[in-house]
Order: sequence, then structure tokens, then C-alpha cells
Amino acid sequence: MAKPDKCPQTLRCPQARRDRAHDRPPPLRIAPLRRLRFQRASRELLETDWPLERIAIRSGYGSEAAFNRAFKRTVGLTPGAYRQRRERLATAPLMTSMELADMPDVTLMDVPEMTLLALRHHGDYLEIGRSFERLCAWAGSRGLLGPGVRCLGLYWDDPDATPVAELRSAACIDGPAAAAADGIEVIRLPARRYACLEHVGPYSELVSSYRLLYSGWLARSEETPADAPCVEDYLNDPRQVAAMDLRTRIMV
Repeated sequence: MAKPDKCPQTLRCPQARRDRAHDRPPPLRIAPLRRLRFQRASRELLETDWPLERIAIRSGYGSEAAFNRAFKRTVGLTPGAYRQRRERLATAPLMTSMELADMPDVTLMDVPEMTLLALRHHGDYLEIGRSFERLCAWAGSRGLLGPGVRCLGLYWDDPDATPVAELRSAACIDGPAAAAADGIEVIRLPARRYACLEHVGPYSELVSSYRLLYSGWLARSEETPADAPCVEDYLNDPRQVAAMDLRTRIMV
């Protein structure tokens, strides 16, 4: 198994389906910025006590009412309702044996070698969406974003133990190694067994599923994590579903 926000980002990647829609402009210009702002707003709602007006202004909205409408349309909950979720998320590691029995299924999967085209990202994991936008723009211009392409994130460091500025990650799509150019590199993940848990909800809440996986399942299993990046496989398109319905397969 591998060790520790298709993305923040799938082709399931935000730009991956732009080739299919000739009747509208590509979403590169406006939609990515909006998604990044709402990812940041989601985190601020969970991690700070800032008033909604301040978060609205930081998100580019002139009024709290406009921010509320846009946030609900994008995430599926009002900002106030979303902020109430932080109590549940904060207690995720404090689980009884009965709760552990009811935790989502963890599946052991033997995954073949993956050849990925990758753009490295340094810093806050929740800002990796910018790297995905650049990667998908590059890949789209070269015809590498067909309907079967997967979009994945690789994460090397534990954000609870590593300074934010030192966090290492990579935005990736699967593709031919020969296509790598312009700062896009090839990363090969060897074939191995992964413990997989599917997270449903905003990317900003992935930490709760990681806690379930590491503090819950892994601590009670006989498995030992490998010294390798954890993988996030983004299973649906954040442009097509509300943030509450995003599906991410965590692979460690």
C-alpha cells in the first residue's frame, strides 16, 4: 500500500470534457477560478470563525446574499449549513467500536503499474486545483483528453506534520510517456496493492475520510503502508455535480 484537495479536478477533470462542447466557450476562463474560490471558502467555513460577510468578500462577492446563493448552487448547502458540518468532521477520529463497524467499506485492490503525466505542485494541497487547470489546458491542446482519461492527485506528505510550504503533490492524468514536455513529467507508479476508500462530498472534507482510513481501519488492520504517495482518483466532474456529490477514491 502507499502512504500519505477528476481536483481540487477530473475528466472528470475540469477541462477534460471541453473538447466535446463546441457550442459554448471552454470553461478555462471563469469556472476554474470560481471553483478555486469555493474550495477556499469551504475550508474557511470549516476552519475559522470569520463572519460570512468576510468570506463572501474574499470570494469575490459584493454581498453576503449573492455569496449564499452562489455557494448553495455550487456546493449544495448554504454557507451556514455547511459550517455546521465542522463539529461532525472534527470528531471523526473519536469513534466507538460500533461506529467503526459502520464505517465505509475499505477495499484491497491490486492495481497494475500506472504511467502518469504529472505537473508538480508545492504548498497547500487545497490549491492544487491551479496545477490541474494548467495540466488540463496543456493536455487538451495536444488531444490527450479523451473520454477514458483518468485524472489523479498524488500526495507525499502528511499535512498534520509538514509545514504547508513544504507539502509535495502532483496533478496527474494517465497518458503516454512520450507526450511529456513543457514542464510536464512522467511519474510511474509500480503495480501494488492499495487500500481504497471512496469519499463522497467536497474535496475540502477529504481529511475526514483520511482520518477514518488511518485512525480507524489501518490502525486495526494487519497492513503496513508503503513509503509512496497516497493517490486520489477523481471519479466525477465537479462541473457537472454539486460539491456534496463529488466522488473521490482514496488509495493508500
